Amino acid sequence: MKLLKKLFTNNFTYNYNLFYSYILTKIFYFNCRLIRYPIFIRGKNKIYLGKNFTCGRFNRIDAFGENAEIKFGSNVQINDYNHIAAVSKISIGDDCLIASNVFISDHNHGIFSDHTLAATVVNNKFRSVQRSVHLHTNPSDFYSQSDLSAKPIFIGNNVWLGESVIILPGIKIGDGSIVGAGSVVTKDLDSLSIYAGNPARKIKFFDHKRKKWIKV
Repeated sequence: MKLLKKLFTNNFTYNYNLFYSYILTKIFYFNCRLIRYPIFIRGKNKIYLGKNFTCGRFNRIDAFGENAEIKFGSNVQINDYNHIAAVSKISIGDDCLIASNVFISDHNHGIFSDHTLAATVVNNKFRSVQRSVHLHTNPSDFYSQSDLSAKPIFIGNNVWLGESVIILPGIKIGDGSIVGAGSVVTKDLDSLSIYAGNPARKIKFFDHKRKKWIKV
């Protein structure tokens, strides 16, 4: 009765979606805490949602190709309008918090540096192949049809990604770190540190002896 009464308040649409999403979660994602609908998932058999996973609305999670994998740890929370896409691997640790409009991708359209792993579209399937130094993407070609260079992303435990953060391919983020809103992460991030900016740079780290965040 309390739930029905709550539905017929001024927030009817919001609460109806919450109720509807909860029912679908327990049917299709019973291991999760709550999947808010709509959600857009491609490659569901390559995507692993950890225990008590929670997400907001309008999230897009894509795992393309034979070797792709996206893995969420336990108690991960992501908010609205996030896009997470993998051709190789994206691993997100336990207890992570991800705000809205965050973009995490392990691949780019084109090969622009040496010694990269590329995924080439062959008969509409992504297949991982090694490309030599001589096969960089030619700017005379169409980027939309070029090989996809891919590098795995590893995000540690208890990481907080702020609003509109961008995580580029090949990044590793240490446990307990925070990435400030609007940051673009282009290099690996240390554990127990706060990063912000474009490109993201360390601005604080946690001192266990003093039990304080210290400016760099």
